[in-house]
Amino acid sequence: ALPSAKLVGFGERTCIFAVAAQLCGSSEMDDTAISAALAQCVGVTDDELRARWVLHDEEDMAVPKLMLLRTVLRIIGARRLSFLQTMGTCEGVLLCEELWTSAMRPGS
Repeated sequence: ALPSAKLVGFGERTCIFAVAAQLCGSSEMDDTAISAALAQCVGVTDDELRARWVLHDEEDMAVPKLMLLRTVLRIIGARRLSFLQTMGTCEGVLLCEELWTSAMRPGS
């Protein structure tokens, strides 16, 4: 990815992007935010995670999902990512022109 590229991750409430957004406290994420969220999760029990965040029974996957997302973003050289929640991970989202107008783009 180009360093200036802005990636959009979409999916339902338990997808990797949703869990990261919940833990980062924002739908806009970068390496720093993901690393900070990861630091808050390491050494914490599932019950403690559940008390702090709404993770929809994904507490046991919080650390693996953050690690995977951070690793992939680093490998492809992406600086930031926006999360857009959908009702599942459907390819139709990519074809919905209204969703990608400048007024609807995350972070615009």
